[in-house]
Amino acid sequence: FFCHYKTHPTSKVVQNESLIQNALLYINAHYTEALSLSAIAKHVNCNATHLSESFHKKMNMTIKEYITILRIKRATKLLVTTNDPISTICYESGFSSLASFNRNFLALENVAPSAYRKTLATENTL
Repeated sequence: FFCHYKTHPTSKVVQNESLIQNALLYINAHYTEALSLSAIAKHVNCNATHLSESFHKKMNMTIKEYITILRIKRATKLLVTTNDPISTICYESGFSSLASFNRNFLALENVAPSAYRKTLATENTL
């Protein structure tokens, strides 16, 4: 076994790739739910610290940042395709508070959710 491991140094790289792929699959399927690093790590059978470091190294962002991007992406779609109240969209996108949703939306889209919706509504009527 030890000799085999020495002749295949990429096995650790392959394991990390698989780990990240499994984490991404799980996150993409559950990002609208309450997700924690420890829950994701448990699902992929990995130490939370190792998962966090490997994810950051591979994706150039933290798991939290990745989840936030997915949630905002969903929210932008719902803002355009539905007339649901912003608070409903906030919770349907996986945010636990309206304040957090507004802060993150503004940070990523450079506009508040209500202004985003109004701008797109105006563009669609022109």
